[in-house]
Amino acid sequence: MSQREWLVADIGGNSALDVRSLFQRVFGHPMSAELWNWKYGSGRGVGVGAWSPEGELLAHYGGTYREIFLGGRPVRAVHIGDVMVAAEGRAALSHKGPFGLVTEGFFKRHVGVDSGSALGFGFPNDRHMRLGERLGHYTRTGGIVELNWHCSMGHDFVLEPVNWADANCEAEIDTLWFDMQAELVDFAAPARTGAWFRHRYANHPEHDYRCAWVRRSDGSDRKGVVVLRRTSAGLDSLNEAQWELMDWITTSPESSPLMVAAAREMASAGGGVDLKLWCSDAVAQWLDCTSPSSTSVCAAAVTLPNSAPPHLKWWLTGGDTDFR
Repeated sequence: MSQREWLVADIGGNSALDVRSLFQRVFGHPMSAELWNWKYGSGRGVGVGAWSPEGELLAHYGGTYREIFLGGRPVRAVHIGDVMVAAEGRAALSHKGPFGLVTEGFFKRHVGVDSGSALGFGFPNDRHMRLGERLGHYTRTGGIVELNWHCSMGHDFVLEPVNWADANCEAEIDTLWFDMQAELVDFAAPARTGAWFRHRYANHPEHDYRCAWVRRSDGSDRKGVVVLRRTSAGLDSLNEAQWELMDWITTSPESSPLMVAAAREMASAGGGVDLKLWCSDAVAQWLDCTSPSSTSVCAAAVTLPNSAPPHLKWWLTGGDTDFR
């Protein structure tokens, strides 16, 4: 398969239907027009496609722009996602096959260039991780784990739903994030600004996220904000609901166990039995004192080359994905 036989180009809005069709073929479930727009519309994301000589889109490599703080220094990054190759193109998973063409095309156009991003990050499955390492595209930054707790009540919290119509809402989230990121000097941490929180959780076209302020019952200042999603209503009744802690911001990362306790109470009040969290192993270390059960999920990866100092740990949760 020679490169001359294939067209490799950026994905525009007029190719969105082709991307959604490929997504359906590869993953077995549809991507709505609203979800594509939430990811890529209005310049929020970019994609590179490889079209066969017959004009069929057989591979896609996508990403959404995200500000990341590298030891306190903000840079523009791209969150890698929707990496997919049709069955017809998988026989040539190499530099010159469809996967290699879209990956290299994406990197040349959008990573490490003035008009693109300083680096890319993502959550590849084992197959893509090994392939990315072999082709020199990815390096591991650690692991992703799933933590689980039983839901519990009786903590000394007041949980107040976030009112997105409040004109001060985003500014209050910004203040919390400013305090938190100032202490993440040893981390690479995707930004959690008020505007990003609104887009990620309030404006998602398909999932219903519950965002709540956390404060002590003595009426003290807000300690943070947590985001949960009910992932299952259980087999028999709402009382067996499963909840996922997607994200939180607090005044200091040392207060993260407090946010987990608040999330367990919030899930319990919503009929939950179990609460899970999908996070990087570096985040999990902050939560050891909460005694969760833990299961390895996948790798976290960063593109090569990149500007992230190698000693930095990554602060990642399920909210940093685009599929949870």
